[in-house]
Amino acid sequence: MAGSRFPTAQWGLGYPEQQGPGKRLPCPCSPDMANMYTLLRAVSSGLPHMIQELQNHIHDEGLRATSNLSQENMPTQFVESVLEVHSKFVQLINTVLNGDQHFMSALDKALTSVVNYREPKSICKAPELLAKYCDNLLKKSAKGMTENEVEDKLTSFITVFKYIDDKDVFQKFYARMLAKRLIHGLSMSMDSEEAMINKLKQACGYEFTSKLHRMYTDMSVSADLNNKFNNFIKNQDAIIDLGISFQIYVLQFELFYSQHFSGRKLTWLHYLCTGEVKMNYLCKPYVAMVTTYQMAVLLAFNNSETVSYKELQDSTQMNEKELTKTIKSLLDVKMINHDLDKEMEQTRSAVDEDRKMYLQAAIVRIMKARKVLRHNALIQEVISQSRARFNPSISMIKKCIEVLIDKQYIERSQASADEYSYVA
Repeated sequence: MAGSRFPTAQWGLGYPEQQGPGKRLPCPCSPDMANMYTLLRAVSSGLPHMIQELQNHIHDEGLRATSNLSQENMPTQFVESVLEVHSKFVQLINTVLNGDQHFMSALDKALTSVVNYREPKSICKAPELLAKYCDNLLKKSAKGMTENEVEDKLTSFITVFKYIDDKDVFQKFYARMLAKRLIHGLSMSMDSEEAMINKLKQACGYEFTSKLHRMYTDMSVSADLNNKFNNFIKNQDAIIDLGISFQIYVLQFELFYSQHFSGRKLTWLHYLCTGEVKMNYLCKPYVAMVTTYQMAVLLAFNNSETVSYKELQDSTQMNEKELTKTIKSLLDVKMINHDLDKEMEQTRSAVDEDRKMYLQAAIVRIMKARKVLRHNALIQEVISQSRARFNPSISMIKKCIEVLIDKQYIERSQASADEYSYVA
């Protein structure tokens, strides 16, 4: 009954559906496996061959399960595929192979190679996929799941997480996504965030999660500070006019913060900040959550219904690129209007004024050179000189002639009303 007497395909993993050398099917025959285990356990060198066969089989099935995943929901498919393979073979080992730890170790080795598998000359995608899987579960947008269901999925997730080799890469992705959830208020609940950090801590130790713990703690402290600051504002004797620059609020918070934490310096990351703006100009008041840049632009309209781009630049001190981007975002959601008709009217009016000044200068030059000129000849000369710049209307030229007569640059000839003379 030595191991060498049994060909691999016969004693390795027998399947009732398809027998033959080198044939492997996904559903091992439990009675055959149990008998094989009982027989080979009695042979000194029997089990290692069977263990290796099972490990190879799990590896192959794991790769099949995690390949050709759709891009749309790849993180979820990847994690659930690995968990499905893990659950299937844990059950097999416990029920058929007497829970033998050697086979459990083979399962772990096989799934480790599956999770960390990568194509030649490419990076392993598992750390990022697992971080995105957690991000999807912990966001408010997690569809149709209660906190308890999320908790169960995250507990199962740790099974897959333990197989990752590059846990530091996972930590980087997870920290970045956690920061976005906390800053933008996207977390399903702070309790779920804390529970997940504790799960990672149990799996990898305190050092691995120390940064994540600090981020979570900072948000808790921030919430407490916001409550205290609101009370601080309410207890102030001075009443703040809502129309003043929001910079005053910033200065007040810095004063408040310095009273609580001496020796610390605040650095404002305005591109990550948000605030609430109450809009009272509609049929009923609305409260909008906006970025700091958007708030700065909106507050400029407290004193005037219309504000020019230059005025916004002066009041917000934002660079042109950021201001243009912010204005566009407010235009897109129709919080402000770009009065195109009025702008076009102003532009056309400015063009008309420029044309009138140009025509008056041309008439003066012509009359200064000719001294005396008949009406039609003057009109033709003006049109000829102006054609390179624009095509002036005869009515506009006549108006300019009348203006110059009033200003006493030219005068009508006493001999003929159809003739003009230059006034030196």
